[in-house]
Amino acid sequence: TEFLGRPLDGDIGLRYTYASADMEFYQWDNEVGDIVQSEGNNSSAKFLPNLTLRYHLTDDLITRFAYTQTLRRPEFGQLNSFINLNPDTTNVGYGNANGGNQDLRPVESTNYDLSLEYYFGEGSSAYATYFYRDIEGFVFDSLRQAQFPNPETGEMEDYILSQPGNTSNGTLDGIEVGLVYFLENVPQWLDGFGVQASGTFLDSEQDIPIFSDDGELTGYTTRSVFGVSDTSYSGVLIYEKEDFS
Repeated sequence: TEFLGRPLDGDIGLRYTYASADMEFYQWDNEVGDIVQSEGNNSSAKFLPNLTLRYHLTDDLITRFAYTQTLRRPEFGQLNSFINLNPDTTNVGYGNANGGNQDLRPVESTNYDLSLEYYFGEGSSAYATYFYRDIEGFVFDSLRQAQFPNPETGEMEDYILSQPGNTSNGTLDGIEVGLVYFLENVPQWLDGFGVQASGTFLDSEQDIPIFSDDGELTGYTTRSVFGVSDTSYSGVLIYEKEDFS
């Protein structure tokens, strides 16, 4: 369609995603002196909407807006259904336990992107993009009180269970700038060479749960998201001409 006399187009969609995993885990058990088996199941279903709009400000200048929802499923090892028990031997009132969590949910992200793109020359362009990610359900090792049978007596006892949980949320926002440029007015043997470069600059926050020794959630602390760089760059030498690239 047209808006203020200029072309406006885009797409809107809805994706349904479903996954189910039946899992078997094996480990050595010192109590029985043999390998024991544990079974688990993890399933999730989600509708993921998306909207993308493209507006032609001029013949060479385009702005885009995108709204999407995405998810990332838990790692297989985090779903380990085994729970290792260490009964209370110091009369503190509870034992300690640790294991995986077969009930982990996917990490979900709501994403917003707004970009401005300038096209110049044949195949050359420059762009700047602002992005924002609202992320729910980061997997983080968490504590809670639980009851399990004592391995020796079979009686139910209190344990402080340490296992991964969807207990952390966070945000990412920043700017990415990039350039694709093919050489112009150069000798024939250089015709087709170019460069592709980009830089990303972002801020991130992640809420980290704080637990007391007895497994109670007492609050949160904030830090940058694990494994994400505040600044990153890339540069690629490219060649494209006729049928070869």
